[in-house]
Amino acid sequence: MQLRLKKKKFEKFFLDTYSNDTLEIQKKIHTMLYIALVTFFILIFYLIKDFKKNLLAITWVFVGDITFFIILGICLISIKKHKPQLATNLFFGSYLNIFFTFCLGDYFFPDNYLVEEILITTLFLIVAIMIFSLLVLNKIHFVIHGIICNSIIIFNYIYILQKNQLKQPEQFELLIYSLILLNLSIYLSLRIFNSYHELIISIEERHSLTKVIEGFIPICANCKSIRLGENDADGWLEIEEYIKKNSNSVEFTHTLCKKCLKELYPDYGI
Repeated sequence: MQLRLKKKKFEKFFLDTYSNDTLEIQKKIHTMLYIALVTFFILIFYLIKDFKKNLLAITWVFVGDITFFIILGICLISIKKHKPQLATNLFFGSYLNIFFTFCLGDYFFPDNYLVEEILITTLFLIVAIMIFSLLVLNKIHFVIHGIICNSIIIFNYIYILQKNQLKQPEQFELLIYSLILLNLSIYLSLRIFNSYHELIISIEERHSLTKVIEGFIPICANCKSIRLGENDADGWLEIEEYIKKNSNSVEFTHTLCKKCLKELYPDYGI
C-alpha cells in the first residue's frame, strides 16, 4: 500500500502537468519516464564501478557513459518541465550516443573488430527503433533516427575495410543486407506507430463519451441544471457547461427546435 502511494506521489511529481494533454502523450511520457529512470540508475552503478576501478582515469567508454548520463538527466528534467518533444529528442539521442561511442571509440582506439559486428550493431539499432515506435510523438523522429542509424552502419563498414584492408564481395553483401534489414525494421516501426496511434485515438474518443454518460447524474427536473456534488452547497452547472467540463472534445452550438420556435416566435410562420 505504501509502495503504491509512493509511486503515485512520484508520478504526480513528474507527470502532474500532463493531465490536460492527450492520452497518447500521457502514456508515452509515462513509459519514457520509467525507462529513462531505470537506465539513469544503471548508469550511476556503472560510473561508480568504473570510478572505483580506474579512479579518475578518462577512457573513451567513461566519457560516453558520462555523456549518456547527462543527456538522460536533462531528459528527466524536460519531462518534469512539461516539454515532451524535447524529452523525446533527448531520450532517443541518448541511446544513439551508445552507438557513436562504440563506433568512434573503435576508430580512435583500434582493437580487433570483425565485419560480423555490423550485424550486431544492426540488431541493437533495430531493438532501439522498435522501442521508439511506441514512444516517439511524431514521424519526424523516425526520419532523423533512420538517417543516423544508416550513417552508423555505413561508418562501421568503411572503418572496418580501412582497418583490415578487406575488399571481399561478401563484406559488401553484408553491408547491403544490414541496411535492408534496418530500413525494413524502420518501415515496420512506422506501421506499429500508426497502429498504436489509431488505437490510442479510438480509446480516447470512447473515453470522452463514457466520461459524460457513465453513472447517475443529479439533474434538476425543471431547468435541467446538474448538481456537482452530494448536496446543493457543492453548486450546480447548466447541462452544457457540465458536459464540456467532463469531456475533452464536446462543444455546443445552439439552435431552436420547431416546437420552441413556435412558442417563442408565433409570428415566425412555421
